[in-house]
Amino acid sequence: IDNRELKLPVDFMADWARLACRKCFGVGADGIIFLEEAQPGSGFDYRWHFYNADGSRAEMCGNGARCATKLANLLGFAGKKHVLGTDAGGVEALVLDDGQVKVRLTPAQDLKTGMELDVDGEKLTVHFVNTGVPHAVVFFEDVSLVDVKRLGKAIRFHEAFAPKSTNANFVTVKDSGSLILRTYERGVEDETYACGTGACASAVVANALG
Repeated sequence: IDNRELKLPVDFMADWARLACRKCFGVGADGIIFLEEAQPGSGFDYRWHFYNADGSRAEMCGNGARCATKLANLLGFAGKKHVLGTDAGGVEALVLDDGQVKVRLTPAQDLKTGMELDVDGEKLTVHFVNTGVPHAVVFFEDVSLVDVKRLGKAIRFHEAFAPKSTNANFVTVKDSGSLILRTYERGVEDETYACGTGACASAVVANALG
């Protein structure tokens, strides 16, 4: 949403997210983005306010950043190459000549591998990295058999990730060049069809594990 024109106060944004994102009764989206002018001297071409479907605010969203980039360029208040201001910091963005969008996520931080956790009665080896938002990563032989909603919710609220909690990614290594990924996203509280920061987190962890 172009909030330069709407001028919706921040205090109302969470309620808008809960209403607009509802399945069946709204758009059925995972989140909502409000775009507006950046503070002078911030180094950003514009900034966003990003809210999950449940009204919680998120620091970063990889696919959301690509959507924001494309819209800002189409509306004419950012060039093809620009910097988007998020709660996780500045994100470099580029609209390619074919219309596709690339963003450079904030550097991965807080990598932890090999945590042995009891997750809803199962012993799992869980890895963690922050790629703008926190992500747990678990590898399985066949991710299609994973109960993503049950395990995802248990990992999301696990004490190991308190107090901020985490997103949960379930990964099968297909070969040395590709992963199969399913993600449970906090704030959506369900499996999502794609997660950019989760894809990057899974790649970072897989690379760290060799």
